[in-house]
Amino acid sequence: MANGSPSTSIPPRVKVLLAARDVVWQTQSAHCVIEDPLGVIQLSQAGRRLPGVWVYAQIVEGLGTFDVALEFCRVEDTGSRVPIGSGPVRSVSFTAANQLTPVETAFYLRQLPIPVEGLYEFRLVALGTNGYDPLPGQTFQVRALF
Repeated sequence: MANGSPSTSIPPRVKVLLAARDVVWQTQSAHCVIEDPLGVIQLSQAGRRLPGVWVYAQIVEGLGTFDVALEFCRVEDTGSRVPIGSGPVRSVSFTAANQLTPVETAFYLRQLPIPVEGLYEFRLVALGTNGYDPLPGQTFQVRALF
């Protein structure tokens, strides 16, 4: 999962993951404002695409540098996840001195397809030896209705 030596890397954990209509970074105070968090996605039969969504993340407890991406999945009745879309890859770094200091980031996804009504999930994944592996910790689920 890490770009560095495997013996010195510890995968990070997702502390907070929230999907919202907007995420605003206030540069003077270094705070983030999350506007209109999502819980249910109401779409018309004709649309079936979410025009755009922001996903805010806090990542902690890692050691090393990791390539992290946001993944959007449909949750099957069996509990398995079917990936539908993904966001840009971000590199996040943790040193021993700042392992517990959250790294904050936000991802913007455009035109997410919503093929059927049901439960969907946003989750963070990190590049590993077998492609992208889900990070431990929080995910964010929404229900899509037509």
